[in-house]
Amino acid sequence: LDRLLPATLAAGLLFSIHRLGLTMLRKPRRCTAGVDEPEQAPTSDGAVRSAAADDSQTSQTKTTQDGQTGTTSAGSPQKALRRSTGDRVKICLIYLLLTAGSVIWIRCLQQTPPRQHREIKPLWVLYDPSSSGYFFEAAFRMTSVRRFLAGYEERMGQGDVLHVGTHPPGLFLLSRLCLDLCEHAPGLASAVQVTVSPHAVRAFRTVEAEARLAPALSATQLAALQLLSLFMELAISLTILPLAFVGGYCFDRRTVWQICCLWPTLPALSIFCPKSDVLFPLTGMLVIAGTVASLQQPRRWWSAVVSGIVLWCGLMLSLAHLPVLVLLLIFAAAEFLVTERPRSTHLLWIIGVLITTVAVCTVLFSITMNCNLGRVWLLNLTNHAGFYEQYPRTAWKWLLANIPELAFAVGLPMFTAAVVSVTAQMRTYCRSALTTSAATEVPADAAFLPERTHGGSSADNRMTTAIFCTAAGFTMLSLWLSGKNHGEAARLWCFLMPWIALCTGPVIRQSIQNSGNKPFASGPARVRSVDVARVLSACLLLQLVVSVLTVSRVSGFSF
Repeated sequence: LDRLLPATLAAGLLFSIHRLGLTMLRKPRRCTAGVDEPEQAPTSDGAVRSAAADDSQTSQTKTTQDGQTGTTSAGSPQKALRRSTGDRVKICLIYLLLTAGSVIWIRCLQQTPPRQHREIKPLWVLYDPSSSGYFFEAAFRMTSVRRFLAGYEERMGQGDVLHVGTHPPGLFLLSRLCLDLCEHAPGLASAVQVTVSPHAVRAFRTVEAEARLAPALSATQLAALQLLSLFMELAISLTILPLAFVGGYCFDRRTVWQICCLWPTLPALSIFCPKSDVLFPLTGMLVIAGTVASLQQPRRWWSAVVSGIVLWCGLMLSLAHLPVLVLLLIFAAAEFLVTERPRSTHLLWIIGVLITTVAVCTVLFSITMNCNLGRVWLLNLTNHAGFYEQYPRTAWKWLLANIPELAFAVGLPMFTAAVVSVTAQMRTYCRSALTTSAATEVPADAAFLPERTHGGSSADNRMTTAIFCTAAGFTMLSLWLSGKNHGEAARLWCFLMPWIALCTGPVIRQSIQNSGNKPFASGPARVRSVDVARVLSACLLLQLVVSVLTVSRVSGFSF
């Protein structure tokens, strides 16, 4: 009971936030001549970006009831602006509330494994040199950052095929940053110590004394270790924000909200927290979000520069960020076949700016730090390939094992929805690429794409959804068939999980429409909204149950 009660209460909190969000994001009914109009099928209003568009459209022509006669009055631009601002504030607040609830949920969910694992894991997996060793070396062996970086290329050339040899120096530098912050900011160190359970600290000190790997960590060093663990934990929840922004590019508000509520329920995120793998979904989604921002506003070229800097930082941490660039390139190529050329050309220009920024950052870092980062990356790839030479594995067996492992890591409900969506969207895209070159003329897949809605933007977003699912599916399929990961797909593919969450969008969107279009739901819009809320809540509840059952049985301590 002591293991499951905190997670159950946190699940109730997350469930309540989900229902509150559905209520706040529900589009208001419009009344014409005293007759309730049915709610429109979800349009491409997105998570945040469409608030102004919706309000400006509804404010242009307002119809009110005056006795038995409907009179029309033009909406005030100032009133529309106030509604737009209020709508955006409301959406930002509900997503911040979801982020906070996600932090509580993940922390409580990590209390479900057996005590001997749940108490020691938050700190020991980051400290133990046999697990990774980044913090251990930063605390005891890194006397000078410049000297460490100057010898890093030579160290990679020694052929270490395990953790250190396959990673750039970013994780060492991140650990060193935490140590420096706690050393120079005692207030921060004190604040961080409050967030860590005393049981976890006692368990860590006990194992530290028995292992005798090095001198005991000082109070400042322990605070830095706690800060690093807290940062990894927060990264999972903060991924909700770029996930919502990118999701708004393809889906309506309620679909995006459902995707973001499902995100923290992925079992692998809690199982492998606070390993560095749970940080990569955030950095990868920030790169995609910056690219989307540049694509929406052509004048925001600086967003592409920021995305390039984030991508470079990600590549400093792990080469697992390379598939993000592959995804963007495939997306651009796929869009080139079915949309007008200026749009796809602009996307290629954005990717060019992104790659150029990465190259400039790499050159500047290599010169200033006397560390050939490009050479380090090549040696990392060589060492990764050398792992399978020293530890040979049967490729076809691991190809088969990766799929069920990933399914349990994501959760069977979400994994099934993602597979169904990607299959349908790839079929839709291939059909459109063969039959038309105009995105607005793409035939909708009857099973998974919504009917056309007013405003002309829904067809464009349906095509964007199909292109994204196709690009994500092709990238993940290529990574799977390449054999780069023969085992530990649940952990090593954490960076792919935001893509999987987004790929569930078409099924969620269709579920919303089916709930609103049922014969018994043809009455008032309030009845249909309740029906939609029930369907989405049932999906979230099922994923919550799967997450609790999985995390309570798999501790993730030994990975």
